[in-house]
Amino acid sequence: MKKIFFIVGGLFLAAGAALLVQKDPGYLLLGYGTLSVETSLAIALIAIVLLFSTLYLLIRSFIYFVNTPSRFRLWGAQRRKNRSQKELTSGLIQSAEGHWEKAEKYLIKHAEESDTPLLNYLTAARAAQFRQDYGSRDHYLQLAHKSVPKADIAIGITQAELQLEHDQLEEALATLKHLKALSPKHPYILRLLSTVYQKLDEWEVLQKFLPTLKKFKAYNQGDFINLEKTVWINIFRKQADSSSASNLQQNWKLLPKALQKDFDLQNIYFNTMIKVGAGEDIERLLRASIDSEWNEELIPLYGQIEMTNQTVQIENAEKWLSHQPKNAVLLRMLGRLCARNQLWAKSEGYLEASIHSKPTVKALKQLGDLYNQHGSEAKAADCFKRALALATGEEFIEAPEPASTKAEELKISTDTVAI
Repeated sequence: MKKIFFIVGGLFLAAGAALLVQKDPGYLLLGYGTLSVETSLAIALIAIVLLFSTLYLLIRSFIYFVNTPSRFRLWGAQRRKNRSQKELTSGLIQSAEGHWEKAEKYLIKHAEESDTPLLNYLTAARAAQFRQDYGSRDHYLQLAHKSVPKADIAIGITQAELQLEHDQLEEALATLKHLKALSPKHPYILRLLSTVYQKLDEWEVLQKFLPTLKKFKAYNQGDFINLEKTVWINIFRKQADSSSASNLQQNWKLLPKALQKDFDLQNIYFNTMIKVGAGEDIERLLRASIDSEWNEELIPLYGQIEMTNQTVQIENAEKWLSHQPKNAVLLRMLGRLCARNQLWAKSEGYLEASIHSKPTVKALKQLGDLYNQHGSEAKAADCFKRALALATGEEFIEAPEPASTKAEELKISTDTVAI
């Protein structure tokens, strides 16, 4: 557009100059020493224009020839960039299709000439990982660092991810600790670090790391709650065989209030405390949990507690029976408690009621053992036979309903309980 403007403008100027020359051609005299030149103004202007045009063309030609090598270099560089871009595209396509060897070849061939060498090397490292060529993988990561030294975080994260995929947990831990030192608030680095701790079973370390994960939002709220729960479950499991009751209780106090109401955590905590012989310490907490929200899975645990005053324990269980008169799990638990207190008739009644409500192998075996203990071999054999049929899926023959299953008829009397 500018060229057209200048051409049109030049034509108008030429036309105007021609009109002026026709009216008055003018006169020009140039002298230098003894030399002098006379001509019309029009001829002088034409000569000046020709002279400047010639000089301009000469200068432009000189510059053109001088710049020819650099133009060739630029052309070559552009050609190489176009080629590297084409190779990168091909490499990405091959990688997406799972052709790792071809992808690696395309990505590395012209990576140094690429506008995005970091992408070339990182993708090639992933391709080498899939080929299980871990030496080449690490080499490509080094090249990535050399090509873009400022991309330490991106390269380090990729390295840690690949190490995790290959179960190089100690190497991944070292990489992530270095990255955390470079960027202590990076959410994804913190999340990867927590993943390594989980794989290494470093639950106590991870428990201390939880506040940092929460502060810098490495997980959304739902995922963080699940992680926190998983951490504490595994801590209690690890301590089941080695920790004392006091340590377990101390850890329970460290739990957030919301997690103390979680059934899975309650279940493992109660189980562990009973296992270390401290069931009586959690009797009140277990009973309160059952009172607040009925859960059949906690009922057998209550029966496993060995209290000093087992009369109170039976009375507490019978209070639940008034609200759950046909609950097979509760009836079986009461049968166990009564047998432990040598209340044989009551134990038999509760076990028969449990089996009539919902026959289970455990209840049948427990009743069979009770019959055996008191010399009723025929009844015991019948219980074992029914238990076997139930366990193997054969036809199960229901026993007649016990004569007395009402809670008030089975209710214990403090005058007759033997401790």
